[in-house]
Amino acid sequence: MSEHRSVSQFREYNRCPQAYYLKRVVRAWERPAAWLPQGTAVHAAAEQWEKSGRLMPLMEAEKVFRLAYAESVDALSEVTPRHDFWMSSGRFKGREDIHRRFDMGLAQVGAYVDYYTRIAPEEVVWTPPGAGPIIEHEFSLDLDGVLVKGFIDLAVYRPKSGLVVRDLKTGTDPGDDFQLVVYVVALQDEFDVSIAGGDYMMIRRTKPTEPFRPKPTRVFDLSAWPRTRLVDEFGLLDESIRAEKFDPKPDKATCTRCPVRAECSFAA
Repeated sequence: MSEHRSVSQFREYNRCPQAYYLKRVVRAWERPAAWLPQGTAVHAAAEQWEKSGRLMPLMEAEKVFRLAYAESVDALSEVTPRHDFWMSSGRFKGREDIHRRFDMGLAQVGAYVDYYTRIAPEEVVWTPPGAGPIIEHEFSLDLDGVLVKGFIDLAVYRPKSGLVVRDLKTGTDPGDDFQLVVYVVALQDEFDVSIAGGDYMMIRRTKPTEPFRPKPTRVFDLSAWPRTRLVDEFGLLDESIRAEKFDPKPDKATCTRCPVRAECSFAA
């Protein structure tokens, strides 16, 4: 198990194996997007605020965001200094979107703090016996010889739901529950605890989804993802990557937002 897999690898490969190859094997140039620093910086601020026991003043959390956002934008700009080459977000071009998302992210930090201090202070971070609180918790999950690694944003108690894993999202609604299921299985394995499910903290709406209900019209059933299915899915992913199966999946909608599209000869 010298090489590990992850939820992001799973998503990237299943979206387009050729894009996975260009990004992770060839290390091709990736077109930056301002929503990446936004997400990174909001996560950094939320993590530090949680690790303070939720005692950090909002101004300090905002400072964490400002520094993390600047560092992330600077790092991407070193590789792609021309911001007009960055991805657009609707009508907002690269440079404009960088400034816009700074303001958006700063507001999201405030919304995050407000949720836990005013709207739902009863939703507390879980601290398992003999361990620290589950905040940006690193895990290693052995799925029959395939090692899956990652980080869990939070595990919290929701009065109406019980113990749930929670992932912070700064953008659009997730399309499925796969990420949450992996996190649930990982924590159950590590701490031998029963977990009610998982949810996404949709920061742009300042509230979490219901467990396994990222969209109001779609209900996800945890029983659809038993451990055996995770074993099969990650086993197939690992086998395909090792066999260098990187067939392209050209699709206009997918290719438009693909960061390695400029380096791909199959782009739609």
